[in-house]
Amino acid sequence: MLLDMNGAIAIPPHVNDIADTLPWLLQDAPIPLLSTYRVVAVNLGYMCDWSGSNHIHPYDAHFKIALNAMSNVLNQFFSPVIYNDAMNLLRSYFADRWGDGISFAGFKVILLESYQLIIRNFGSGVMYF
Repeated sequence: MLLDMNGAIAIPPHVNDIADTLPWLLQDAPIPLLSTYRVVAVNLGYMCDWSGSNHIHPYDAHFKIALNAMSNVLNQFFSPVIYNDAMNLLRSYFADRWGDGISFAGFKVILLESYQLIIRNFGSGVMYF
């Protein structure tokens, strides 16, 4: 269940692992991934809103929410110069690593591997305030 201002929203079983990642993001995730909590929560809401224009289909949720989360990390903690290259690298990595099976990888694993991939290829980032 996901709570919003209108009450509780049922999370489809196919994406339970995304919802289960939320407490980890607040408590144990690396600092840059902590910043993705709001992005993940809002996108879960979009996924559950079948009639909304921002709806994300559950079978696309892992891919789209992970990309949105990592976009947030890149915008907050890395130079804007690397943004396009990093996002293209992530898209390619997702396709090569998991393909259509990305939803079975575990959302926490997807976020951690994505963050590590960015660090390996672009350094640890510089915090911009």
